[in-house]
Amino acid sequence: MSLVRTLRTRQSARRIATMFGSFAVTALVSASVTSCGSTTPTPPPVVDVGSIQLNANALQVERGYHQNLTATVRNKLGTIVSIPVVWRSLNESIATVDANGRIFAVDTGGTGVFATSLGVNSPVASIRVVFQGPSKIDQSQFTAPSAISAGGTPDSLRVLVTDRLGNPVTTPARVAFAVTAGGGSVSPAIAVTKANSIASAEWKLGPAFGLNTVTATVLCEDDKPCSFATPNVTSFSITSFPAISAVAGDAQTGVI
Repeated sequence: MSLVRTLRTRQSARRIATMFGSFAVTALVSASVTSCGSTTPTPPPVVDVGSIQLNANALQVERGYHQNLTATVRNKLGTIVSIPVVWRSLNESIATVDANGRIFAVDTGGTGVFATSLGVNSPVASIRVVFQGPSKIDQSQFTAPSAISAGGTPDSLRVLVTDRLGNPVTTPARVAFAVTAGGGSVSPAIAVTKANSIASAEWKLGPAFGLNTVTATVLCEDDKPCSFATPNVTSFSITSFPAISAVAGDAQTGVI
């Protein structure tokens, strides 16, 4: 803005001040804003939170697992508004909740979770943490053969998965089988327990004679090993031998 234009604007403002007294301040501000071409920012609208509702009143969560809660915020007219909420757990030794409403079950017991925003709280959702899932895995009905050749197929591998009371798990458990020695194969890689709480897989030994080992690990959320199962892994071992080998007497023949 040029100096001449600024002086003219200020002279006009002084004339207006002389004529209209208290109106001069408004006129001066208006002239300055208009002449410089600037704008006044619009303040953000005020959000008046009326209520916060959760998508569930109560949840039962298995120990070591997650579940999600969501919050719906409405203003005092009942219109849904987009505004952040803060999540709180009444007892974090039982269950925690993150900034997105994702609950993690820490230990058995009961607690509550709620959301809050601008001084308004949601109703408290009751959270009950249970431990009914896998607590132990062990071999079942397996006896290693006394003699087996390389590449052979022994009897199926079987594992028994039980809860903390030693009873069959009430919901199917997933068990991962993996070859850890001998270079053989096992199928399926992940098996699910049947009604008798047993999971099984077929094992084919490696092509070279020697020690063969398979481990079976009980899985929990996201197919990760169950941290609360003790033990959460069991292993099977078989030593294979050559079908026949020469002991003495080179160049001899025989019929088997």
